[in-house]
Amino acid sequence: RRSEEQYRTLFNAMLEGFCIIEMIFDADGKPADYRFLEINPAFEKQTGLHEAQGKRMRDLAPEHEAHWFETYGRVSRTGESIHFVNEARALGRWYDVYAYRVGSPESPKVAIMFNDITEAKRAEEVLRGVNKQLREQAEELVAINKDLEQFAYVASHDLQEPLRAVGGFITLLQQRYQGKLDEKADGYIGSAVDGATRMQTLINGLLEYSRVGTRGNVPAPAPADAALQEALENLETLIQESGAAIRSDPLPVVRADAAQLSHVFQNL
Repeated sequence: RRSEEQYRTLFNAMLEGFCIIEMIFDADGKPADYRFLEINPAFEKQTGLHEAQGKRMRDLAPEHEAHWFETYGRVSRTGESIHFVNEARALGRWYDVYAYRVGSPESPKVAIMFNDITEAKRAEEVLRGVNKQLREQAEELVAINKDLEQFAYVASHDLQEPLRAVGGFITLLQQRYQGKLDEKADGYIGSAVDGATRMQTLINGLLEYSRVGTRGNVPAPAPADAALQEALENLETLIQESGAAIRSDPLPVVRADAAQLSHVFQNL
């Protein structure tokens, strides 16, 4: 009596759905259906099946998948317990199930303890969809980066030729007429040579700059003052034309890619 009372207390209090079924086999010995012999109070909440005790599963859910009958039939025949996760489409739910035979080896009875994990499965599907979307976006970004690298390569290659020609002619002017004209002319030629040299440096760095997110140099001590000065030299013509006044306090030495730091100042 005490054992029965303890069993009933556990049977009625457990949050998991629990039932004992009796397997029904057809004339060929194949599992065809099962009848609910006992169900606990959590059973209805976990399955949505009402007043199931004493009834057959086929009567309660005619479209219930055959694999459920086959699984419980195998437990009944072999006596081997089983734990699995599967979908019951006829009930619109997913279950985490533990099933074992009760009674003698000839007994067709199987005890089943189960949990409805439908919400967890839906969350898993949502997460899988999000991960798929992130993967697709990552692949798209990779493709964009490749296109950007290709564009930067072509652009830098195409710009080098006309710049080389301009630089060559300016160098000839400097060689032939330096000191033969007035001081202003010498200054103009010198500025043109410096500008062409800086432009060549910028074009050569264009491809590396386009890969800033994937192939940056290893950070090393870099004087921020020098990076700022380089940016100001690159913008010298624009600064003069606009009449801008640019001031800065003394800047520290920082761990960075010096070329990228200069680009940051230039962009600012």
